[in-house]
Amino acid sequence: MRTFFALTLFVYLAPACHAEDWATLHGSGLQAVQQNDFPVAAEVFARCRALAQTKLQRAVSDNDLGVVLHRLGREAEARGYLEKALESWKEFSDLGAHYAETASALALVDRMLGDYAASEAVLKSGLELSGISGDLRIHLLLLTGDLLRELGRYGEARVLLKQAEAIPPASPRQQVDAIAALAELDRDTQNWDASIAEWTRAIELAREKKDEFGEAGCIRGLGQTWLDRGNLARAEPLLRGALALYRAKRRPDDAEIAAVQASLGQLYLAEDKTGLAEESLRRALDGQERAFGPTHPQLAIVLEALADTVARRNQLELAREYMRRAETIMVGRFGENSLMTAGVFANWGSIEQRANQPDRAAAKYEKALSVLRTMPGDLDAFRLSVMKGYAQVLRAAHHKREAEVILAEAQGFRSK
Repeated sequence: MRTFFALTLFVYLAPACHAEDWATLHGSGLQAVQQNDFPVAAEVFARCRALAQTKLQRAVSDNDLGVVLHRLGREAEARGYLEKALESWKEFSDLGAHYAETASALALVDRMLGDYAASEAVLKSGLELSGISGDLRIHLLLLTGDLLRELGRYGEARVLLKQAEAIPPASPRQQVDAIAALAELDRDTQNWDASIAEWTRAIELAREKKDEFGEAGCIRGLGQTWLDRGNLARAEPLLRGALALYRAKRRPDDAEIAAVQASLGQLYLAEDKTGLAEESLRRALDGQERAFGPTHPQLAIVLEALADTVARRNQLELAREYMRRAETIMVGRFGENSLMTAGVFANWGSIEQRANQPDRAAAKYEKALSVLRTMPGDLDAFRLSVMKGYAQVLRAAHHKREAEVILAEAQGFRSK
């Protein structure tokens, strides 16, 4: 179950402010952010923009307003303010780090809006700045590498993540993040032993540095890796341990808690405990909706798992309702011809296939395959999986000739 890269976005406190009212108001906005009261923070930073008397204050206000609008799920508005901030930083020859920080925020917003080309371009513009080194360079490399991983450009992603790992970090968290990013890439490419070793190393480092949140995240990552590998006995205590760590430190509705509950739901589904799976996934969905809003891509992933769960109890119309909502989210964010949306089509095809609905399944597999045929990247394993399912349902629907065509296409990928 893919999760989207979690970022802690930088909120600026400008030095040497000359407008006391602006500085006081801005400080109250930062306090609202610390309390996770993003609606109030958005109102405060909007007022800061009106009070700004210098270019620096305006740039800070634009950036911070863009950041909190992103946290509220208002991505299109966030993009506008972050673009303004980015343009402002170009006027300051000594604030390249501020440019890079805003670039990372804008890249995440572009990614959430499905504009991967813009996201990649703005990250590279930050990496090309002189003087961007240490933790900030690691941060940009990790973001770019994770973006490429999500696009299936695994070879390019590994090069950048290895570069990030090789830079001496100023903070232990950046070192943990670099190792975890490689572990996630190895999990995606089914390099199981490497992923497990990397997650284990990241956990040990987080414990050594007393980074409890980092430790919990990496324990969850290791549990998810064992789950994806099919070892449920190894996965369950790790996921439960991560949940206990988060609950000891986080609010009950925190996004990290919802993410672990989603993984536990996937575990219960693999054990065919559909009641427990549905309960855990519903909690995950509620938590993520509170944290991210109703149209975040992470919700789509949980909705797909929920659809699979209820379909196993023959609640097909409810399953299709969940899948329709997942498709709407992914199409709205990334477009119909995206890798994310292709994943929804493929999973929907699998659900219809298990429900012995070959015609419905074939229609969904065909939509997934039509997207995957146009996608660059190291996606042959995904294509082959979709082709296999598609051929099977075509045969079940008595379309043997069409099935042979798909199998021949699949054989071509295998021979390559």
